[in-house]
Amino acid sequence: LTLYCVLSALSDGALISSLFGIEWSVGATCAFLYIASAFFGMGLAWTTTTIVGILVERWFTNDKGKVMGIILAANGFGGAVAELILNVIINHGAEKADPLKASWQLGYFVTAGILLVVGTIAVVLIRNTPEEMNVEALGKNSVAKKKRGSNWVGFDMEHIKKSKYFYVTGACVFITGFVLNSFNGNARPHMEEMQIANLALIMSAHSIALTFSKILAGFAFDKFGIRFTFGYCSVAAVVSLLGLCAVSLSPVVAPWLYSVLSSVALPLETIMIPLLVAEMFGRKNYSKIMGYYLGLNTFGYAAGSLVVDFFRDLFGSYTTIFVIFAVILTLNLIVVQFSFAVAKKDREEYLKKLESENE
Repeated sequence: LTLYCVLSALSDGALISSLFGIEWSVGATCAFLYIASAFFGMGLAWTTTTIVGILVERWFTNDKGKVMGIILAANGFGGAVAELILNVIINHGAEKADPLKASWQLGYFVTAGILLVVGTIAVVLIRNTPEEMNVEALGKNSVAKKKRGSNWVGFDMEHIKKSKYFYVTGACVFITGFVLNSFNGNARPHMEEMQIANLALIMSAHSIALTFSKILAGFAFDKFGIRFTFGYCSVAAVVSLLGLCAVSLSPVVAPWLYSVLSSVALPLETIMIPLLVAEMFGRKNYSKIMGYYLGLNTFGYAAGSLVVDFFRDLFGSYTTIFVIFAVILTLNLIVVQFSFAVAKKDREEYLKKLESENE
């Protein structure tokens, strides 16, 4: 992630040309951006939901939803702070005549420095398992109530591969990433096209709401389970999409409707995937299945971005594809609810079978 920020800052060549007198071409800029984007993808894969999900699974036995929500809520708070600080740096912190003071480059360099410091601290402090520190997983010896997403043994991989709901749920995870990342990534340019005022404040509020929505999703999972939590997050996503479609009709209310409800929806592509895997497939192949599903979710990001841009060029606005996305997400919610029901029945039968074999 640090390399991504540095390469992006250097991509236009102004700084390099100023320092070394080197002629910079468009091809060099493209090469820098491609390489930077590759590092960005690797950095996100190795530092966000994947690693948090694995660490929570290994370090906690109870209340995993709450723990996951609280940890990942830091993203929302960090995003709110970054939106305000970097907006000042980018828009007001530079004299464009001097490449050394180019504001967007300074924003990248500041972010790179922060990432480098935080990454170093994380590497020094984090341990893979409690056993490496001669301690037990938190909650291990507590009296466990009947909890959602309990620490159950899990299916064998052969059993999982034969289960149709494994593939159906994977498709739903792909569609979730396809839609959510695409409309959230293009919400700001859509509202800019509609000349919505106070966008920095609206997007900052979006990040703050995301902080609380992740915690709420974790608590909801522990209390009511995956079906309820996935359901209300999906409904919030559909309504926020409709809010984006209506910003030209209601330029005051609709942007704020999007800002808050899209934040309620975003746990679908973060904390919901590790919790979904734990609930449906258990401990035995947790890391492997979560890797598959997070990969599908991220592939949805890439595919969705292309589709959104295509529709934007074809129709001249994002509204059409946002309406289509609302329909797709509604169908996705119905299908995944059936998958959850089948998985729960399969799990109960599997655990009964294990109990009978151990008697």
